[in-house]
Amino acid sequence: MIRSESWFDDEKLFPGEQLVRTGRAWLRTGAAPKWWEGELILTTDRLFFLADVDNRTIGAAAFWLADVTDAAAAGRNRLMIIATDRHATFEIHDGSSARPRALMGKQQQPWLDAIAARRLDARPSAVLTGETRRRAAG
Repeated sequence: MIRSESWFDDEKLFPGEQLVRTGRAWLRTGAAPKWWEGELILTTDRLFFLADVDNRTIGAAAFWLADVTDAAAAGRNRLMIIATDRHATFEIHDGSSARPRALMGKQQQPWLDAIAARRLDARPSAVLTGETRRRAAG
């Protein structure tokens, strides 16, 4: 069973959503110190970053997989996520930096593979949040 290292647990998942992958990562921001350490979490419907330190300058680092338009390598151990309304760059720090994948700068590849596979079946945010029902009723 996949477990988060942070406060995130199964109770915070939407019905039918499952935890796919978690790992240590840094988020690139425009504000100093430029990189923020935390946990990157991939579910069947979302990708989001939980910073170790609460900081408002980090901004929104959460994506609905259905809204992701591109996910690509962005340098050694880095991945870039582009969605319809935002983008983010993460540097992956899964496990030991002495592992061959880390030394070759390819720690992002399992994340990219998992994101690509999950994007195909990801549910739109309106389905999960009930936004569609509210609009129809309202």
